[in-house]
Amino acid sequence: MSCCWLLVICCWLLVIYYLFLLVSHSLFLIFYSMLLGSVLRFSIFYFSFPISCKNSTKSN
Repeated sequence: MSCCWLLVICCWLLVIYYLFLLVSHSLFLIFYSMLLGSVLRFSIFYFSFPISCKNSTKSN
């Protein structure tokens, strides 16, 4: 009986461990995508800002 309970506890620990790995991996992916998105937005703004300034000076 105790061996059966030990097996059940081990199975639950494995399930919890895999769920924790999955959640931490998805949180890392969410954080990484947010970081990548902000870097992309900053680079687009950084590169498009001088172009818009040049266009406004050309029109004048």
